[in-house]
Amino acid sequence: MLVLAVMAPPGGGENRPDAGGGAAGAAFSLDIGLSTHLFPAGSGDCTAAQLACQRAPDGGEPATGEPEISDKILDLVTFYSRHLAVPLRRHATDPAVLAGKAIFHTSGCAACHRPHFVTQGQLGESALAGQPIWPYSDLLLHDMGPGLADGLPEGAASGQEWRTPPLWGLGLA
Repeated sequence: MLVLAVMAPPGGGENRPDAGGGAAGAAFSLDIGLSTHLFPAGSGDCTAAQLACQRAPDGGEPATGEPEISDKILDLVTFYSRHLAVPLRRHATDPAVLAGKAIFHTSGCAACHRPHFVTQGQLGESALAGQPIWPYSDLLLHDMGPGLADGLPEGAASGQEWRTPPLWGLGLA
């Protein structure tokens, strides 16, 4: 069993959740192009070649350097996302689910999509400590090689590095 320091819904590439609002800041910047103190560029994920994108107006305050998303809003969104419940396991004793679980393990899926973790207490949030979760992921970043590279680096991750996606809630899709 692995003990996790922080749990939140991870994305692809390098954007790992953290305790300081990094995941929310990255989402504001990269997903909808809004600046925060963590990601101050109002141009979001515009590339160096996209000059028109970089020069487009944004909602930041150039005179004061204030970002579009205040620290208070970032803190509230971070608190909200950290306290969302993870998807519950459903029908855990159903024979069809148990058969699927056996196939999952015997075919080696659990080597990367680790079933079970326990959260670790952090930053004085005892309510989040010791919680068993079933993400079916190791939540780690892996170099998948050039054959699977998308050529889109994200943060410190290259375009060929990917995180094992969690499979929790997959049956709800």
